Amino acid sequence: MADRSGKGGVRFLVSDHGGEFTSNDFTQFLTMKGIQPLTAPSRTPNYNAVAERNNRTLLEMTRS
Repeated sequence: MADRSGKGGVRFLVSDHGGEFTSNDFTQFLTMKGIQPLTAPSRTPNYNAVAERNNRTLLEMTRS
């Protein structure tokens, strides 16, 4: 899940401990862009589903 600030930028990115979002390179990239990387609590499938759905929405927005 990504939260947008009032200026239209992303303030933080919440992931579900997926390998694609936890690498050091990706974390450094987010930090360099001023985005705070966060991870969802373990064993909370409904919270993880929200994060996955929002990530999918962001990907669809970038593709269109």
